[in-house]
This record gives sequence, structure tokens and C-alpha cells, in this order.
Amino acid sequence: MSIASSIGNTPLVELKRLNPNPKVRLFAQLEGSNPSGSVKDRPTLYMIEKAEESGELTHDKTIQGLKNMTEAIVPEIYDNSLLDDIIPMEDEEAFATARRLASEEGSFAGLSSGAAVAGALRVAAEMKSGTIVTIIADRGERYLSTMLFRSVCAKCPP
Repeated sequence: MSIASSIGNTPLVELKRLNPNPKVRLFAQLEGSNPSGSVKDRPTLYMIEKAEESGELTHDKTIQGLKNMTEAIVPEIYDNSLLDDIIPMEDEEAFATARRLASEEGSFAGLSSGAAVAGALRVAAEMKSGTIVTIIADRGERYLSTMLFRSVCAKCPP
């Protein structure tokens, strides 16, 4: 299997311990299992393949990357009318859920994943029955130097 062919072959796991509603099944796509450890592998592969197909990228050309990019860029393909809801999320709830993902589900993930799962937990609590799938976008090791997984005392869990 090549690196390119492994992109997107990420596991879908059920989050049974965090789920507040036994009549709702809650799943998470573990995008951290991609080769670079992030959901970003999927669009990167797509852009490279399209650039190769069009001839913009060949063996004697390179990709110069993005410079001075603002964080608030909305891609042209984004269609706000397809959204069901936007769930505002405070950092502390996202931090707490990321920690719970690690300690209760064994999924070591970052802050945005904590926010995504926290939102899914809120929706699950309100549903009568059904299935929810959320994305765990990356792995947690890149957050080890942050406060995300730092305990407040020597005897406390993270």
C-alpha cells in the first residue's frame, strides 16, 4: 500500500463511554490515522492529484506552499445553506472533552476534536434516537506542550 492510497482509510469507532443517550449511536472518524496524522491529508491529496492531472504540477515543479494566509478564509465550495446548526463552544468544554476522550475512550486527540465531540454529545443528549458521526481531526501528541494534557497537581489526572 502506498502512502497516497492509505489516505482516508481511517477507522470509524463508536464512542460508548461518553455518549449520554443509550438510544443514540455516536461514532467518530479517527482522521489522525492518516499518514501525517490529520484530516488535512484528504484535501492535500485531492489538490496534488488535480494539479498533476492539469499539468500544473510535474516532477520538475514544486508546490511553494501558502504564505501570509489569514485564518478566516472561507473556501469557494463552502455552502452555508447546507448547515443544520452551528454549536458555539467554549474552550474549557472543548479541553474537558478532549481529556475525557483520552481517559474514557482511549482516543488521544486535540482541542478541535474535543470541541467536535462536545458538540456531538450535546446533540446526542437532545435526540430521541438515531446516529451521529463526528470527526476527530488529528492526534493529541502535538498538544503535549500545551495546557490541554497538563494536570494541575502531581496526583490529579490530566
